[in-house]
Amino acid sequence: MLAGGKVMFRDESGAYSEVARGLKYANGISLSSDRKLVYVAETMAAMLRVYERDEFDDLVLKEKVPLRFSPDNINVDPASGHIYAAGFPLQSEANANLAKYDGIKHTDVSASISARISNETGEDRFFGRNYKVEPVLMDDGNQLFSTTSCASDEERGVLLLSGLFTSKGMMDCRMKL
Repeated sequence: MLAGGKVMFRDESGAYSEVARGLKYANGISLSSDRKLVYVAETMAAMLRVYERDEFDDLVLKEKVPLRFSPDNINVDPASGHIYAAGFPLQSEANANLAKYDGIKHTDVSASISARISNETGEDRFFGRNYKVEPVLMDDGNQLFSTTSCASDEERGVLLLSGLFTSKGMMDCRMKL
């Protein structure tokens, strides 16, 4: 298993400092709209970590959001602040396809999922769940091979998706919110 992932911060002078460590393959990172929170997708842990930035730009772990898939890249919708993540529901299947990278054929498929992660406002918040994870697209790999990126524009109801090694290009989906 890949381990030892970390998050680095580059200050105005160009100096780097380590602000988070011990992540299991930190693969996607994004800021909240107000730039106070840092979201990190942890692929091998099937987790989204939520950090708060302090006054020194150090990160303080605020929340670990368990996911039912291995997230790859993440994106924050600028209007709503919802986090969108793309990844693999079956990490072993994705790893098998990655292992044969040179021999991938158009007939090979790898399932993928895209999800919206938002602040929990319902009764689950009472039980300590501060974030709600909702699948917005699940694909068996026939529409788009191994979706790794998704970006949203909720104001227009658009979700853009792209995947690994695909000749199918990018998907432009219309969302019902």
